[in-house]
Amino acid sequence: MKKIFIDLETDSYDIYIANGLLEKTGELLSRLFTKSKIAIVTDTNVYPLYGHKLKKSLENNGFDPYFIIIKAGEQSKNLQTLEIIYNQLLSQNFLRDHPLIALGGGVVGDIAGFAAGTYARGMPFIQIPTTLLAQVDSSVGGKVAINLSGGKNMAGSFYQPKIVITDINTLNTLPEKEFSSGMSEIIKYGLLSGETLFNKLISIKNSHDFMQSADEIICECCEIKRKLVVEDRFDRGNRMILNLGHTFGHAIEKLGDFNRYTHGEAVAAGMLTAVQLSEKLNICETNISSVLEKLLKTWQLPTKTEYNNDEIIDLMKNDKKNTDENITLILLKNLGQPIIQKINIGELKKSLKTKLINRFPGGIINIPASKSITHRAIICAAMSDSKSVIEPASMSEDIEATIECARALGARICVKNDKIYVNGGLQKDQNLTLNCNESGTTLRFFIPITAALNNNTKFIGKGRLLQRPLKPYQDIFGDSMQINDENIHINSGLKSKKFELPGNISSQFISGLLLSLPLLENGGEIFIKGSLESASYVNLTIDTMQKFGIKIQRKGNEYFAVEKGQTYQSTDFIVESDFSQAAFFLVASALGQPIECLGLNLNSLQGDRKILDILTDCGAEITQGSNGGILVKAEQLKATSVDVSDIPDLVPPIAVLFAFCEGESRITNAARLRLKESDRLSAITQELSNLGVDIKCVGDELIINGKTRIQGGSAKSWNDHRIAMAVAVAAIRAENEVILEDFETVNKSYPRFWDDFEGNNL
Repeated sequence: MKKIFIDLETDSYDIYIANGLLEKTGELLSRLFTKSKIAIVTDTNVYPLYGHKLKKSLENNGFDPYFIIIKAGEQSKNLQTLEIIYNQLLSQNFLRDHPLIALGGGVVGDIAGFAAGTYARGMPFIQIPTTLLAQVDSSVGGKVAINLSGGKNMAGSFYQPKIVITDINTLNTLPEKEFSSGMSEIIKYGLLSGETLFNKLISIKNSHDFMQSADEIICECCEIKRKLVVEDRFDRGNRMILNLGHTFGHAIEKLGDFNRYTHGEAVAAGMLTAVQLSEKLNICETNISSVLEKLLKTWQLPTKTEYNNDEIIDLMKNDKKNTDENITLILLKNLGQPIIQKINIGELKKSLKTKLINRFPGGIINIPASKSITHRAIICAAMSDSKSVIEPASMSEDIEATIECARALGARICVKNDKIYVNGGLQKDQNLTLNCNESGTTLRFFIPITAALNNNTKFIGKGRLLQRPLKPYQDIFGDSMQINDENIHINSGLKSKKFELPGNISSQFISGLLLSLPLLENGGEIFIKGSLESASYVNLTIDTMQKFGIKIQRKGNEYFAVEKGQTYQSTDFIVESDFSQAAFFLVASALGQPIECLGLNLNSLQGDRKILDILTDCGAEITQGSNGGILVKAEQLKATSVDVSDIPDLVPPIAVLFAFCEGESRITNAARLRLKESDRLSAITQELSNLGVDIKCVGDELIINGKTRIQGGSAKSWNDHRIAMAVAVAAIRAENEVILEDFETVNKSYPRFWDDFEGNNL
């Protein structure tokens, strides 16, 4: 048995740590208290496991136990549950001399401790923690509290226990999720204490490994906390370092209504944010965040959440440790060197929108499924007659937007185990509002589809979406289509006829009409005036429609028709990997980081497959890697020119490639880039210039004089995912660090980009 003494003068107590201590609880308590009735607060999870064992131990030593059982979970830590505890204590005539035991995890310990400290002006309090998190952290130090609607632990006090009894055997019944949550707090102690404990944790790969030395690690964590509690029992000085990650974590818990993430999971994401912030502010002397991220992933702990940093910070303003417009955070100078730092809220928001780009180590990348094809497959499946399965599911904000619009129209869709399950069937003659977020593809595809279904539809979105061109549809719908700053409204149906569209518009208009034609009573025809640009995207649409049973007549790129009487047929659909996303890694490989890209189809209809031809023209060699993927090598890169009228999405990675090609390169016919998520011509020119690239924009062309290396510096993403990814690749050959603002914009198309790019998924 291990024993730690917490020396707080009149409030001193012992912590006992060993296997099988529940059976000895009555004996341990008989040394401290006269034999009398004793209250036990526990929860609906713990009572069936250990309630009877504790009851027997107490009764065998002359105590009269009374159990108060609350509902398990953070949502029980509130005023209503506290009142239930008070009333039960009162109904059983408990007095201030009667002890109260907390048997459970952190929630039980917090609320039971608060009840003990306030009922009858204070009852003796005993902690029997049954979760790993409670054993190493919350049961020690006397913090007790409940949650208020405005924030976590906002009503509380310091009330020390008389004894802490830690039975390691209780961890054997702990669910895997709760075990991992406890490891989050232990990892926190590793960051705070230094290399010895932190490196020990890196060597532990699973709960079985941990249990071999559980008593030593738990004791080590409690000893770290003992020193801080004795030094600063009321948490106004150095003890605050124990809040590493917690200020962020508490806000994350609140945003998830205390049931989306466990405390440990929220703290894990908060810790990584705090360490990354330490590095961004040049407080941290070494790159700890990447090692921490891998360690958290070992225990399946989240390294990020779906909440944006502004949401989290707005809730953090209510934290107990804050003053005025400053937030008190715990940051790291190095392992074992935490500091307490006050940061202005405005500066914090700005800092968390920036990322110090780590150099990519090279390796193997599983390229995500094509976003363009996935959009089309989901829509075809939604219009089909039965159930389709689309895989793999590479989710992003744009794909989520298409799924949500299809659901709003009546399709039943779920995403599970890397697959998208779609039960087709869209509603007609409805009043609808469809939120396309920032996805131009979603908007332009669904406008004619909802009109073909005779729905009265309002489209909403954010960013530049509602400002993006829609003239071809305005010409078709006339006064039935109204556009303002808040929405786009279509209030009439689409009828079968001969549609005429110019070829120099976005292919999304042509694809949108093609997708809608089978819904029309008599089908329809599309005539293209002039040369069709981005024809490859129309080919993707036709190929996908054919796989869902629609036959399309065509004459080159001038005429497309769908005969009447056709309906979409459900099918199981495999989505090939995305060349537009792979382009960034293929260019990175050409710049000297050996990256093997898996999953690409060399016979793909994707127009962005042309990146391979462009790399070859620049002197790169395209080979097959040892894992069957594509590998790009280049001894020296030479200048070339490329017409991008058919491949506008490739311009950002091409511009980065040309930045390191000897001589003058040109990117021509790029006018359409001014109408994307940002004015991409201006964005690429400005941000690559900021990093030291010799680039200028003349009309609708980019002229780039290549060099071997660039300076580096700071850049913005312009809220454009492809600009963010381009900056990342350029950083490979930067002499100095590259810092990117609004780096999370990659979530629009490629949420795992930073993990892939920085090698965290290797």
